[in-house]
Amino acid sequence: QKSDSEIRDISHKVFENLGRTLYDYAVLPAINKNNFRDYIEYEGVSHVKDAIDKKKGIIYISAHLCCWELLSAHPFLLGATSVLAKDLHNKYVNEHVKKLRRDKGVRVLPTRDSVKDVIKILRSGGSVSALIDQNTHRHEAVFVDFFGKKAATQYFMALLALKLDVALIPVFVSRCGAVGETKYKLTYLRPCDIIRSGDRKRDILDNTQMFTKIVEDEVRKRPADWFWVHNRWKQSG
Repeated sequence: QKSDSEIRDISHKVFENLGRTLYDYAVLPAINKNNFRDYIEYEGVSHVKDAIDKKKGIIYISAHLCCWELLSAHPFLLGATSVLAKDLHNKYVNEHVKKLRRDKGVRVLPTRDSVKDVIKILRSGGSVSALIDQNTHRHEAVFVDFFGKKAATQYFMALLALKLDVALIPVFVSRCGAVGETKYKLTYLRPCDIIRSGDRKRDILDNTQMFTKIVEDEVRKRPADWFWVHNRWKQSG
């Protein structure tokens, strides 16, 4: 849907974004509960507070857009959260990233073997976050449309949303300053209206497609901010 020149321009800007993201990682340790408002703006917080007031558990879904690790600053404004995350291949980088998250008050849960913990957190009114925009092993995935191609997508968030009375809220990070400025925005969208037809298999597929479309729409707004170097369509449906 883009011309060759547009694609080349986006490609160049993708690597510019990766460079800026490295800088963002260097800034992240300096952000704490006393100064976070100097770095981060928040939009759509009322959606989260409504769910908290109703004592609902919250599932946050997001994507590898901009400096996604800034999502770790969420607890400074809206309370503790847990995140489902795979270990990185490099053990030193993996421990560094985990420490960044823990220092911000984020509990890191492995993507596997955490089902009971996640359900307990949500039923107690807590929150769990997950990035849903990467290729997933076939036995953990359903295949849904992403930019016109079928992509293996984890369905755990859809399963939880169908099983529990929770609010499922998309949240994304963006930069709101010029190059070199350390100013970011966390934008919380309105909670998703979970599809409940009674056909469990179909509902898992349809809800996962809905969540994926939300990510696609966000990537379309600022394609250079997305992590295109990941092979999102590694498996075919």
